[in-house]
Amino acid sequence: MNHGVVKQSDTEDPLRLPTDMGPMSCQGISLSSWRAQLSNNGSDPSLFRALCSAYGWPYLRLGLLKSNGSRPLIFRQLMR
Repeated sequence: MNHGVVKQSDTEDPLRLPTDMGPMSCQGISLSSWRAQLSNNGSDPSLFRALCSAYGWPYLRLGLLKSNGSRPLIFRQLMR
């Protein structure tokens, strides 16, 4: 963040992700949740339940808020 104060950030100044947020780690978490879903609900597996299990309900709720167009309403409430 201090770098942005000195000069404007550009594409050569990427933010580094923590290792647990890397693509291989996320793939591993998703795959293990999907395999658990297959073993527990072999006849009726749910990708939705697997993703909720992998990443948690808070992220799902935030995604739903973001996707339904309610951002201006939430922003207006936050600004009050």
